[in-house]
Amino acid sequence: MLSAQRAAVLNGHALKSAALSRARASLAQDPTGGGGGGADAAAAAAAHAISWQDALWLATAGGAAALGLAGVVGCFRTGMSLDALVVDAAPPGGAGPELLPGHQEPLELLEAFLCNGDDRHIMEVYVGGARVVCKEPSA
Repeated sequence: MLSAQRAAVLNGHALKSAALSRARASLAQDPTGGGGGGADAAAAAAAHAISWQDALWLATAGGAAALGLAGVVGCFRTGMSLDALVVDAAPPGGAGPELLPGHQEPLELLEAFLCNGDDRHIMEVYVGGARVVCKEPSA
């Protein structure tokens, strides 16, 4: 799931960058912007770029809704099935790199994990509400 989210975000940024390059080229040919094509392409690309927040929603609540499972999975609500990870941004004993040194804001840490985290940062795994993996801290 992390790989798919990362790919979606990177591709969104690549598409936005390509559209901005086309807009610059269009403006270079027509500095008055009379044709509007370049500016319109840049605006459309910016509106459709996928952020890490969008990718997370698509992988959770959005994916559940698309599959007709919105009332069963996809978010943290009483009575819903829970699949979750317990993540450590600074794995104990140097088991992995610290994701965002000096930062403690939950959304910053979540973004850092989604963009750069890997299995070394996952301490516990829950499937259907049951813990299925629990790593012992490294000494």
